[in-house]
Amino acid sequence: MLEALLKKKNQDGRFRYLYWIVIVIFIVLISRLVYLQLFAGEYYHTLADGNRLRAIPIAAMRGIMYDRNGQILVGSRPSFMATYVPPKEGMSDEELTKLAGILNVPEDELREKVQKVKSSYVPTVLANDLTQDVVTKIEEQRNDLPGVSVDVQPIRYYPYKMMAAQVFGYVGQIDEEDEKRLKGQEGVSNITQIGRAGLEAYYDDLLRGKDGGRQVEVDAAGSPVKEMERKEPVAGHNMHLTIDLYLQQATERAMERQIANGIGTHGIAAVAIDPNTGAVLAMASRPAYDPNWFTRGITAKEWSLINDNPDHPMENRVIAGEYPPGSTFKLITGSAALELKKVTPDEMIFDSGRHWLVDMRNAGGEALGWINFVEALAKSDNVYFYEMGRRVGIDELAKYARMFGMGKKTGIALRGEAPGLVASAEYKKKNFHDEWYLGDTFNSAIGQGFQLVTPLQAAMIVSEVANGG
Repeated sequence: MLEALLKKKNQDGRFRYLYWIVIVIFIVLISRLVYLQLFAGEYYHTLADGNRLRAIPIAAMRGIMYDRNGQILVGSRPSFMATYVPPKEGMSDEELTKLAGILNVPEDELREKVQKVKSSYVPTVLANDLTQDVVTKIEEQRNDLPGVSVDVQPIRYYPYKMMAAQVFGYVGQIDEEDEKRLKGQEGVSNITQIGRAGLEAYYDDLLRGKDGGRQVEVDAAGSPVKEMERKEPVAGHNMHLTIDLYLQQATERAMERQIANGIGTHGIAAVAIDPNTGAVLAMASRPAYDPNWFTRGITAKEWSLINDNPDHPMENRVIAGEYPPGSTFKLITGSAALELKKVTPDEMIFDSGRHWLVDMRNAGGEALGWINFVEALAKSDNVYFYEMGRRVGIDELAKYARMFGMGKKTGIALRGEAPGLVASAEYKKKNFHDEWYLGDTFNSAIGQGFQLVTPLQAAMIVSEVANGG
């Protein structure tokens, strides 16, 4: 009997021990279930959706640039792009080699792009502006290229290629620095194209628009099966410029003729403005480049043609180039002399071919004899304006030069504008540690020496006279 009681007691002890183990297991399971449902439910729901859903951005149509008469200068058109969302196993070397051959891009370049892909949800652009042949090859071999898809996006195009290239600028794909700078802005995605130079950069916020997106269900290979949700993109604002297409083309043809004759082979610029409004009707700079290269992805050879060119094709010489104003400055010298009553329009001054105080002569060595203001200006006579400079003095010349806009930026809506330089005794003392001489004043009076203007400033000086001040 005692033995039976002890045996039963041992059995009851083991049962209670097992009972508490089962209770603890149930508590752990219920606690885990509560945690998963209430605290981590959203996280795991996102992961689950991520396995079957893809967020595909839709690029916004960039705003169109028109000339003053409504002609398209810069536009956007639909194009095919190759995108990549990495599957679990990634892309093998064999698949990468095959894709590089289809896209006709260097394998190392493609590998670098693939290795930079961080998100397994958002497609990364591998190549832009694909031809129909390339699109067909990708679609035919889709099963052998997991994660690779073809999508449609608008792409920037410049129908006149190098025409006004530095004015329009170019666009490029958004990079990591851009993402940091634009973080938090609505409608910015990894396929956004942003302005890098010219008007494209200056007015990027207006031209860019807001990207949309669509959420699609994908199969095990990552191929889209069904669209679940869509947000339409918002197109950028169009712009109507003051540029006149036909005048711009005529200006550039004239520049090409000059270059063909050996003039301006290392750099030439031209600008035409309406003197009554200041509106820029044409603006051109050579050498130039084709902005379409950047839109579709510039090749190493194309970049070398730009980057290794000592004449800097990307520089807009109209606003960034600083040159002696030459005889254009005689308008300022003459205005100062008349305004300060240092001369009258009818006063006759004798030009013997050289100034009587300093042996400085006319450019061609000619001597015009007795001349008045009108004849001196019409014939751009140096000796006459040497004398005007002597009478006015360098301080007043500098004052009037600044009144005409020299020495400061015009404020045109383009980045990279240079201010030019107004000659003065202070400038020479500060930079060359030398005194100012009468010969310096003579040089300044005819737009030589230290005087510097941009071509745009020179055009503004002439316009200020042409429009009556």
